Amino acid sequence: EGCMDIPEGLAWYDALLMAEQKYGKDNMQWILRQQLRPYLFLHRRQEEGDAPLIRSNHWFTFNGKAALELYALRDLIGEDSIDAALREFRDSFQYRQSGPYAGANDLYHCLRMHTPDSLQYFLTDSWLRNRFYDLRLTGVSLQPTGRPDEYKAVPDVHVGKEYVDEKGVSTPAKGMADYIDVGIFGHGTVNEATGRGRVNPLYLQRCKLTAGEHRITVVLHGKPEWAGIDPYGKLVDLQPNDNIKRF
Repeated sequence: EGCMDIPEGLAWYDALLMAEQKYGKDNMQWILRQQLRPYLFLHRRQEEGDAPLIRSNHWFTFNGKAALELYALRDLIGEDSIDAALREFRDSFQYRQSGPYAGANDLYHCLRMHTPDSLQYFLTDSWLRNRFYDLRLTGVSLQPTGRPDEYKAVPDVHVGKEYVDEKGVSTPAKGMADYIDVGIFGHGTVNEATGRGRVNPLYLQRCKLTAGEHRITVVLHGKPEWAGIDPYGKLVDLQPNDNIKRF
């Protein structure tokens, strides 16, 4: 159980890193959303519940979801930390001629050793539980400050998180205090040579948010066009399409 997290999850995670290197970290939203889409679609339609990632038994869990969870973990703990964990995992098991061979629990252990205490919640949620976020941008307002090209932007966000067991029973998370990105973006640009669009982040902050409603006030230089909570789509959210609103 969970063994395919290693050949499939790590391979898809590497693919996300190569896409990021090619297109830039600020332009990964569409790719990350597409990575999550099969999992969300099939999660709602399967008869039996999901096993946690450490015991994953469906292709749409051990490739797409595993890759996204690893990508989000890298964003939280930093590239050096996750690379150190993966090197430790590789060095411990490569070229073995006899068992015990590597399992998902061994990969989890290496990641755990390189994740700080303040972020262990994310690793536990993503590997040992089926965790789903409920993140919504419920409203936005914009007002010029009177200074040249300066605006006060106010996004209102709703934050929630639940755990779903293998029988499909959901339970709201207690004591939630998770690090989640909130971003405000200006008019995007297009690379004339490639024709690819590029987003224009005016404000991007990782906020520690509890469950419930939050109002965030930001003074910006440059006129914003839209705002989002988890705007790049790194988190497993059952309804990712309500994370963004235009001003």
